[in-house]
Amino acid sequence: MKQTSSSRSGFTLVELLVTTAIIGILIGIVFGVSGLAAKKSDNSKALAEMHKIRNALEEYRLQFGSYPTQLTNIVQRMDEPFKSTKLIDPWGRNYIYSNNSAYAYTLISAGPKPTDISDDIDSASGNF
Repeated sequence: MKQTSSSRSGFTLVELLVTTAIIGILIGIVFGVSGLAAKKSDNSKALAEMHKIRNALEEYRLQFGSYPTQLTNIVQRMDEPFKSTKLIDPWGRNYIYSNNSAYAYTLISAGPKPTDISDDIDSASGNF
């Protein structure tokens, strides 16, 4: 009698598809989490820069008696460390500054989407 050995080594198509699907899901989770972390990082960076700008604005008001009419006056009229203050947010756009009066101002970053006000970052409240 002749015995046939039908033992094959290797993976079935179903096993390969399941493995590929699991790897795809894991990759999606990793990239999704890293994208969220990058967004939070940019928001935190904007808040930190806006805090530095607020300190420069307060120092400017103490030196000159009122807030500047334009944000660029900080860089033009003040000494270090405020002379090196970055006036561009992490998304490459200028911060939005409005001098409301001698004792009030508004400082906002338009956030990642400049046309969407729901992601704006307000320096006074720290909302984003």
